[in-house]
Amino acid sequence: MSCRRIPIAILTGLQLMLGAGALADTFTGTLGGKPVVVELTTDQKGKLDGGQYGYLSQGRVLLLRKSERAGLLEEYRVKSPGDDVVSGYWSLRRAGRGWEGQWLKQPGASGLPLRLEPAVLPEETTQALGQTIQPSLRPDPFNLLLAQSPALAIRTGKTQSQAGLRITPLRWQRGEALAASSVQLAEPAESGDASINAALRLRLQGNIVDAEHCSAAAGDFQDFQQESTITHSSARYLNVRTQTEYNCGGAHPNAGYSSSVYDRQSGQEIDLGTQVYQIDGPRQAAFRQFVATVLKRELNKEERGDDCYAGFLADPAGTDYPWLRLNGIDGKGVIISLDYAHVDQACGLDITLPYASLARFRRTDAPAHFGKP
Repeated sequence: MSCRRIPIAILTGLQLMLGAGALADTFTGTLGGKPVVVELTTDQKGKLDGGQYGYLSQGRVLLLRKSERAGLLEEYRVKSPGDDVVSGYWSLRRAGRGWEGQWLKQPGASGLPLRLEPAVLPEETTQALGQTIQPSLRPDPFNLLLAQSPALAIRTGKTQSQAGLRITPLRWQRGEALAASSVQLAEPAESGDASINAALRLRLQGNIVDAEHCSAAAGDFQDFQQESTITHSSARYLNVRTQTEYNCGGAHPNAGYSSSVYDRQSGQEIDLGTQVYQIDGPRQAAFRQFVATVLKRELNKEERGDDCYAGFLADPAGTDYPWLRLNGIDGKGVIISLDYAHVDQACGLDITLPYASLARFRRTDAPAHFGKP
């Protein structure tokens, strides 16, 4: 077993500012004759609740919310926490399966025409998605459509080596505050490598739009840095680690990493927690006890008495923290992340458990090849 400290809280995904229970739909159309992509949210009664949009020519995300003026949405941006600037109003009415109406500088003024229809993804994007229907890739149509903007173009770097493979770096950046990067396999050698490349690119496109959303929601406090790298490779598997740091206007900055495991033969992502191991439900208590036993052997006496771990080691099933997460693989086995609430984020820890030690938690229908050289 090996241990690695992880310095701050694990990222669980950029939280978009949607109300509880809101339903989101994506549309394409024109605003004042210019192409736009729009995500509109409705409440449980079907009334417009807010959303976001972007001009395809610019790629910037603009935010929408319900206005105090009946029947209108406000278009706004965050200048600084608690200081929002309203830049316009939307007046919309249903038109078949879409919407039509006007953008207004001020309520009651004449405005620009708005016409929206349900979004349809481009054929090449649909084809790529068909190759990459994977457990943790939940493509957002708004992200994928806005990613077509020339302003969000991805740059490629010089081919280099990463985890023993030849890779091509991919990067997007706006100023010093916003950046997202990933990789492509420069020399696809296995039958699923092309599908993995498609998945990595789609995920990067989504992350770029998340960065733009962060910019719109955080004002002067915007900061979004994300990088995906291949940290382990074999003829059968890839482990792609995504490190993210962001401050999108909340009380605290957030950072951490997550890993995706890809099968290079099928091109599919392997979800360790639903396809290979069972560590929740009736097995949760046993798994927590097992991890605590291993951890206790590895920590010295002083570390075992630390507030980070003392409660967990004494009663693994009787405490909420840490959350245990299957977080990828390396050359020795499966990486388990111990995650804590933000206030205790410095307690975060990674341990690597050999495949053989996890045999009793293996699902009966797990892929037979997993965990073998």
